[in-house]
Amino acid sequence: MMSHTYKESVVGKEPGISAIVLVPYAYANVGQLMRHLQAQTVAGRVEIVFVTPDVAALNPPPEEISCFAAVRAVSSGGAFRSSAAARVPGVHAATAPVVALTEEHSMPEPDWAENILAAYATGTWAAVGPGIVNANPDSAVSWVNFLLEYGQWSDPVPASEPEHLPGHNCTYRRDALLSYGDDLGTMLEAESLIHWDLRAKGRRICMYPAARTRHWNYSVTWGWVPLRFLGGKLFAGYRSRQQGWSLGKRMAYLLGSPLIPWVRLRRIIAESHVPGRPQKALLPRLMPLLMLSLVVDAMGEASGYLAGPGRSQDQLAASEFNRRNELNARDRMREDSPG
Repeated sequence: MMSHTYKESVVGKEPGISAIVLVPYAYANVGQLMRHLQAQTVAGRVEIVFVTPDVAALNPPPEEISCFAAVRAVSSGGAFRSSAAARVPGVHAATAPVVALTEEHSMPEPDWAENILAAYATGTWAAVGPGIVNANPDSAVSWVNFLLEYGQWSDPVPASEPEHLPGHNCTYRRDALLSYGDDLGTMLEAESLIHWDLRAKGRRICMYPAARTRHWNYSVTWGWVPLRFLGGKLFAGYRSRQQGWSLGKRMAYLLGSPLIPWVRLRRIIAESHVPGRPQKALLPRLMPLLMLSLVVDAMGEASGYLAGPGRSQDQLAASEFNRRNELNARDRMREDSPG
């Protein structure tokens, strides 16, 4: 597999954390994310591992990568099919003991890496998750999608050892990920599977509230509806497949799927009442759209339990790799602004 090293770590100053940065198109696609990584208080301890279909064409500007401990690029082996499959070669190419999954639409705060490393220094954690801040909080659509995907970990979030952590924004001990061997790509498709499995094996995971990232959420008026369906299908399909569910168990979950919106709504309401979270005051006006989203998501889960994930990961890929296309005009203007 083709790879290129732009900067080697200095002997005696090996990186503490490897940030996996997916570049499915051009380097400019991750420009905003890279500016936030450059701003890290411990950028000199961060290794950047780019994963891209064309290593030779990447060409990151030297002045934008000089601050990092090490910088390398590895081939994805072809066009990206899903973010999970693309991250696997990045994990293998990383050299730091801690691996961070990043997204081009999730911007870590300047002390994010410093706090993540501090968390791993305090315990025998296999995985550490950051608090998630809504980066585009001006629309109901954004808030609803944020609550469905990250409400449990919404800033401020208590320090805890939860059942699972915020997917696509999590950090892991590299050896914990490598232990999944050829199954790593499948496990990363629905990241909660890894968290549940680590806990079942006696490994510890934690939320570390001092580490935070600002996540841009779908805000186009109706374009997010099929994405909610596909997200539910992806989760249920991989959950039932990876855990080897029998036909009877899948049918039981299928028949119980009409209850999913109500179970999740109760959970979201409880999560929104954590002191300091702004969404508590917003819930009354969000409720109609929130219920619609929960129903669509549950329909996706039902489809996943019935027929598996299908091509849901392929269909979700475009929105994962270029969130700008899923933002309304106001949010696009905000995203374009420096910082």
